[in-house]
Formats: sequence, structure tokens, C-alpha cells
Amino acid sequence: MRLLHTRQGTFEWFDSPTDVPYAIISCDTVSNLDLLVPGNAFAYQDILRFQSLPSTVVEDTHTLLPHLSSAIRDACKVVSSAGYDYVWLESCCVDKNSHVEVSEAFDCMWEWYSSAQVCYAYLPDVDPEDVPKTSDSQFRRSKWHEDIRTLPALIAPRNVVFLARDWSVLGTKNTLARVLEEVAGVDQTILKGEQSVHDASVARRMWWASKRRSARGEDLVPSLLGLFGVKSASLGPEPSSRTFARLQEEVFRATQDYSIFAWHYHLGHEHPDCLFAPSPCCFARSGDVKSIPIRDLAARLRLAPDALSMGSTSTMLSSAKLSVRVPLIPHQIASFPPTSALYEVFGVAARFSHVAILPCEDAQGRLNVLTLNPASDPGALLTGNEYFVRAVETTLGQCDRTWSYDPVLYLDAVRLQDVHILRRPLRSPWAVPQSGSPAAGERPPLSLHESSRARLKAQGYDVHYEASRRELVDDLYERGHRARRFVDVQCFTVSPANPPAREDSSRCIIVEVTTRRHRLAPMSIDHVVVRQTRLGESLTLDATALVPNSSRSLEAKYTLLSVIDSAVGRVLYLSLSRSPSDPAVHVLEIDLYQTTEESDTQADVSPRVADGDIAERDVGFEAGSRKNGRVADVFPRLPSIRGWTSRSR
Repeated sequence: MRLLHTRQGTFEWFDSPTDVPYAIISCDTVSNLDLLVPGNAFAYQDILRFQSLPSTVVEDTHTLLPHLSSAIRDACKVVSSAGYDYVWLESCCVDKNSHVEVSEAFDCMWEWYSSAQVCYAYLPDVDPEDVPKTSDSQFRRSKWHEDIRTLPALIAPRNVVFLARDWSVLGTKNTLARVLEEVAGVDQTILKGEQSVHDASVARRMWWASKRRSARGEDLVPSLLGLFGVKSASLGPEPSSRTFARLQEEVFRATQDYSIFAWHYHLGHEHPDCLFAPSPCCFARSGDVKSIPIRDLAARLRLAPDALSMGSTSTMLSSAKLSVRVPLIPHQIASFPPTSALYEVFGVAARFSHVAILPCEDAQGRLNVLTLNPASDPGALLTGNEYFVRAVETTLGQCDRTWSYDPVLYLDAVRLQDVHILRRPLRSPWAVPQSGSPAAGERPPLSLHESSRARLKAQGYDVHYEASRRELVDDLYERGHRARRFVDVQCFTVSPANPPAREDSSRCIIVEVTTRRHRLAPMSIDHVVVRQTRLGESLTLDATALVPNSSRSLEAKYTLLSVIDSAVGRVLYLSLSRSPSDPAVHVLEIDLYQTTEESDTQADVSPRVADGDIAERDVGFEAGSRKNGRVADVFPRLPSIRGWTSRSR
């Protein structure tokens, strides 16, 4: 390895990292600090040019090493004052123009970090007066904790010292272990060296990586090689989009840890491989998953100890499929009675999917499972044991491919089966809606009842229908890809047909029904929004009452502000139901009733948002309840979109 002499400012080569004591400087790539960050080839070339000059040992490294950047001079000064003659910095100690040297550095980086006497983590975004243990400290918010390249620097070295902006000491890995566990997720026992990093499950180590991001896509896999004990040569010359999948393949071959399959469907990514995750962020909810011995799994499922061969030589992984023997709960209807707990978790879609049980569990001791569907390719040579992992929609409003549950109710249905899990793209059960309004002659999926339209017309109102497409963007995930979901917005605008000249012609009532098409259902109603516009303002109203209805349709009552005259109020009734003649079509009824008492006019009016800012209010079927909720009791619902922002398209 190549080290930088802290007082001469020159390189020296050592065959082994144990030949000489040295320190390492770690800095995040997001801060882009001078020439200290990795990936800058100029520092290496400058030092080589200086090395051809006569070497002189200097005492003041801050002023007498002009060929180094100010940040590297400061780093050398700190390391030299600690008694070390050599320091390793990725920014200048690796020749970025040499592919061989870069590959070797990737493979040896974990060893170099672990062999260093000390690693100095420089945090330029933290003031020296900061107190890391406080809940709102700059230390907790430092970009160093968000960079994937700093993960090896946190775990591998025995000693880590954190430095503030002025290179003063903030604390060490041991003294700040509790804070680091809260920020980075890495267990205190691992940080303190009481437990090996390889004792943590693969899913948990991937969870550590899911909390970080890479400034460059090519930084991801090299930063994880040492964490899983994989060499870069085993990954082969794969394109960058495939290297993370190849990394997971090698990790599984080396560890036989099935928690690597316990990743979750992520809306922000394409999923070209249903078996392996496209990005570490898919493990963001897998931090509590741990592997269990095969014999323990067999005992919990009341199987013979030697019946399961998972993890043995019979498990075969190729670029096309995974061949393995797994405990399987088939999709027989008898296995999923509507009153069962599993039906509540998996919903109707699970009655068409098999459940494969993995030898891993969550923090509550529930086993992890995958939902499998039989493969059916016309013309393909299939044996009948081919499956692929699919994402299913549940009655709990979740879309995912892996779940945790206790199969104690289904032990009689468990059977061992040799399966071939094909590595196909992971399909979402949601279909992308068509943009724009329905084509001419096409019946819209949501229509206004003719009797309702006639009643409104008799009262002097026109109804305008418009369908649009809206994009929901998940702001909780900003790791390379932003999660996106598309919905249809069916908008019905009720406005006066001939408003008097003295009235504001812009006054109207807007009913928005947000829907999304499902591959297994004609349409899913997510939520209903009622807004009233008057005098240029847009007010979102809450339902003042939810009316019970024996036909299981949704009925809601809204008290509106006066529409025509200040002494006359209006009460809006909505009714939403499926068409008896066509299950694929839903019927909306809108009725306006006049109330003459001023107290009734103003009662229960709950405008929430003004100035055109749309707030989405959910309406649920709950007799006599004033509390807003989902419409899942009447219609299939979407996954929760709390935390999502809407963008019109």
C-alpha cells in the first residue's frame, strides 16, 4: 500500500499494512472539501512531481509543504502531532488512472482500515463547540453519516476519532457508541469490538447501507465489498446497473444467508430481478431481520430435522434462477379461509399466491416469507416447479413481496417442495393509468348518476366532468431515485348555470375522487375530496356526517358555505357505489339540499386550507362518525400515502 509521509510530504510503498504504524483520514464526498475527498487525481500527480525534488524533513507541515492542499497539510499536521509518520488518504494515495490499482484498493480497503492504528473522521460541517450527545447536535446531522464511503471507516478500524471543522476532537467511536448506533444504526457491540460485524445478518448490514447514499453510482458496491467479505474480481465486468445484484449473488453464495431475500418492494425503483434488490434502500425496513438455523426452522414447522436442505450443496444459484427446497404453503383456498389471520395479512391476492417460508425472522420472532406465483410461459419447457416472486396487494393497504407472520395456524398446510425461483422482473399489482380524459365513446370508470344530474339541473346547476392524471412523489426516499405513484383524479365541478350578475361566477363545488387501476380489480377508490370555491378562495371541507347505508355504498354529508344567498345554506350529500349492471363502473350521486336556519348553515363547517392549496381528506364508511378515514370498508384501498406530495401532470 502507498502511504504519505506526514513530514516530508512524499509517498512510500509498503508490501503489507502491518509493516508500519499509520493513520487514516476519512471525509465524506458530499462536502467536496478541497483535495481531501476521494476521486481527485490532481493530489496524487502533484505529490509525484514534488517527489522528484530533494526531500527535506520539515517541522511545520502547515507552511512548508506547499505542494499539498491546505486540507491535506492540516491532516498531516494532526497525524504527525499524534506521533504517526504515515497517513493514508484515498484522495491522494491511490492512482486513479490505474484500473489495477483502483481494483486492488477496493479489495484491500477494509483490511487497510482495520489495520490502521487510528482513523480520523473529519466532519467539516460540525462546529468545535458542538455537543454530539445532544438530540439536536450538528454531529448527528453531519453528512459524514450519510455517505456510503464512510461506512467502512466507521466499522472496520479499532479506533475512530471524530474531528470538528477546526480539526479539534469531538469524541471517539467508543465514547459516542450510543449516539452512533442511533444515527447510523450499527450496533454498539460491533462498534466497540465486542461482536464481529459478520455476526450481523446480511439484511441488517444492508440496512446500515440503506441509511446512506453515494455521490457517484460507482462508489456503492466498492464501499460494501469488505462489509460482506467479497472481492471485486468475483463480480466480473458487469455494467454498473448489475453490480449490486452480482454483489448479492456472491454474498449469498458465501453466506447462505436467506435474509438477503427479505427486502421490500420500493416504488422509486424498477425491479428487473424479483430475487435480488436493485438498491440498498430496499432494505430500509429490514433492519430487524436475522437468520435462524435450518434445524430451528424445521422444529418450528414440525418437520424432520434433516428434511430441509436449504443452505446445503443442493441449493443452486445461477443468473436465471435459484433452485432450493423450501417449506411452502400452497395457494389452496382451504389454506386461506376469509376469517384467518393470514387472509387478513395477505388479502385476496394471497389466495392466488404460494407462500415460501425463509429461515429468518424479525424482532418479534415472526418468520419471513416470500409470495410466489407459478410460472406459465407458452412454449417454454417447464417442469411445474418454476415460480417467480411477485408483489401482492393486501387488505391492509400494503404492496410488497416479503412479509413476517407466525405460521402456527397453517402447520398442517406446510409442505416441502423443490422449487426453481426464476429471476424475472418484479411486477407491481398496480397498473399505470392512462393520462387525459377517456377517449370518445369510452365509458368512464366513474360516472354521475343521471337522476342526480337532472336534479342539479332543475336547481340551476351544471356539472362538468374532467379526468386527469396526478403523480405522487415520495419525499421520504431521496437516494438516487424518487418514489413515484400515478393516480387518476376524477373531478366533478358543480357550478351555477346562470349566476346573477351581482354574484361571483367563479363560485362552485368541486368533488375529486382519486382512483387507481389494479391488475386484479377494475378500480380502487383511494379517497374523496370536496372543495368549495368562493371569492377566489378554495376551501377543503371535512365530512360533517357519514350516513349508514345497507347497500354498502359510501354516503357522506358536507355542510357548505352559502352559495347563492347569505341567508340560504346548502348541504351536500355524496353517494358512491358500484354499478349493478357493470362492476367495472362506479356511480357517483351528488345532491344539494337547502337549509333555511342560519345555525344549520354555519354548523359543522370545517374549512381546512385556503388560497388554492389542496388538502386531501379521506372519507370512510363508519355510521354516525365525524372522524375521517379510508374507504377500505367499501372499496379496495391504496397503500398509505402519508408523507406524499402531489404534482399535477
